[in-house]
Formats: sequence, structure tokens, C-alpha cells
Amino acid sequence: MLCDNWPSVKENMRKWWRGEPIGRPLMRIIAKRNQPIGDPDPMPSSVSLEDKYLSPIWRDAQMRNFCKTHRFMADAFPAVDLNLGAGSIAVYLGCKPIFRPDTVWFEAFVENPEDFDIRFDPENSWLIRHLEVFKQAQKLAAGDYLVNLPDLVENIDILSAMRGPQNLCYDLMDQPEQIKKEIDRMNDIYFDYYDRFYNIIKGGDGSSSYTAFAIWAPGKVAKVQCDFSAMMSAEMYREFVLPAMKRQCEKLDYSLYHLDGPGALRHLDTLLEIKKLDAIQFVYGDGAAPASRWIEVYQKIQNAGKNLHISIAPDEVDFFMEHLN
Repeated sequence: MLCDNWPSVKENMRKWWRGEPIGRPLMRIIAKRNQPIGDPDPMPSSVSLEDKYLSPIWRDAQMRNFCKTHRFMADAFPAVDLNLGAGSIAVYLGCKPIFRPDTVWFEAFVENPEDFDIRFDPENSWLIRHLEVFKQAQKLAAGDYLVNLPDLVENIDILSAMRGPQNLCYDLMDQPEQIKKEIDRMNDIYFDYYDRFYNIIKGGDGSSSYTAFAIWAPGKVAKVQCDFSAMMSAEMYREFVLPAMKRQCEKLDYSLYHLDGPGALRHLDTLLEIKKLDAIQFVYGDGAAPASRWIEVYQKIQNAGKNLHISIAPDEVDFFMEHLN
């Protein structure tokens, strides 16, 4: 492994998931070296925008060169992402991916809520290609770095990508029972996708790492979310999303919820009821900094027995050390 303290990183993360103290917070610190280690590996000369997301050869060279110029410190570890956008299940179900330098967008294509066709299709060309990319990446990594599980995403966020968020808002009001059926179908097939990728990248001990937020765990791990919830009332979230989220967390060994923006805070109490949800990452969003402004949110999460994943500026460290366990 191309980091100095991988055994201790794993042990610290095991304790974090169990809620056991290590004398400090887990810290992801990556520092640029004063001098590179060795000469850079040659990069592929001609790389398309799509290849920058999905070429295991290009990503392997990029990671190895990064490790020569940077040091992974504290609880940081090297890992490669090969995402087909945030929510690749939408692509496996028919969305067209639009590759851009900073992200991948999806084209909605479902005209009516009755037109959803939520079923696992092992012959989908994008799924076949993505799985092959992961097989090649795992071979190229050769144990020097981890290959992260892709950002699959789940439940109503995938429906939103397929149908379009505005249309889905109307559907929730006009055809709520139909949407509940589609969410249930989405939940039923999630692990058909997850397990195929997990079986490629899992460690010999069954451990895995997830692309979003650099999380590793000694079992099946995922970041779970519902960004669409910013457009839902607390009552609708409880009715439409909570049952599926509970089921998903129960099937995972370890889970971290991505709570996206102040507009989603109305759902925090509901999330804290999910016994099998291990951790929460609250993102306060642009224009809402500093992180210390939201200290009461973080305290509430921690007091409810959930672990915290926080991104903060260096000058806020002392404040958080004083106000959180």
C-alpha cells in the first residue's frame, strides 16, 4: 500500500465505526512532498474526456504519480475513483450520461410515471463496460492503492434523474402510490448492482471503500443519500424515503448518510431514528460557512450516537475539539 501506516489506518477506522475513542478524531491529511519520489510514470498521450472518468490505465498512472508527489498522513489512504457520474444506477436503467470536465450529468427520459422500467438488467451495455473497467482497475492497482466502490446512489434520487426533478415533484402529489412502488423496486435491485462491484474490489477480509468521502470499512460500506429531499416536507420524507433507507442500511454493514444542505435539515430527526445508520456527513453548502456556525447540528448528531464526518478549515480545529466529543 502506497501509504506509510495502512495497518493503523484500518484499525483506527474500525474503532471509529464502533464509536471507540482513539485519542483524537480520524483525520484525512494529504501533504505535498518537498521532493518527488522517483520519476513520474508516463501518462497516456491521448485521453478523451470520457477516459478521464473511466480509463483504468489513465487513472492508474495518475494515482501512482500523485503518490510520488504527495504523502498520505494520519488516516488518509490512496484510492482511485472510476465513477460514471453520481448515481450510475440511472445510467444502467437508461439515462444517457453527459461527460463534462467537472462532473457527469444524466439526461432524463421517462415521459410518464407509468413508464418507469425498474428492473435489473445484467446485459445493459454501460453496466457491462463499468464492471470490466473495475476488473481492470483492480488488477492494475495490485494492492498499492484501493479501488473505491462507484457512486451508485439509491431510491428517489435515481427516479429524479430518470424522470427529471420537476416532473417527479408533480408525481409525488398526483401519483404517490405509483412512486412508492418504483422506490420499492429501486430498493429491490440496488444490491444486484452493489454486490457485483463489491465482489470485484473487496479485500481478502471482506473490507471495502466507497468513492464518496474516502470511507473504508471492514465489510460492505456505502454512502447513502437523498438529495431530492431538499424539495420534500418532513412528512413526505418519512412516508416515501424512510422505509427504503432503513432497508438499505440494514443490508449494509456500515453506512454514512450524506445530508446535503440546510434545506435537508428538516429530515435530521427522521434520520436519527434509523438504528442501523452509523454516521452522518452534513454539508452546509456554499455561502453558509464557516462549519462552526452549524455546531449545534453536529452536537445533535453526535449526542444521538451517530458518528460524524466533517470537513473544516484548519483554523476551526480547536473550536471543534472543544465543542465535540
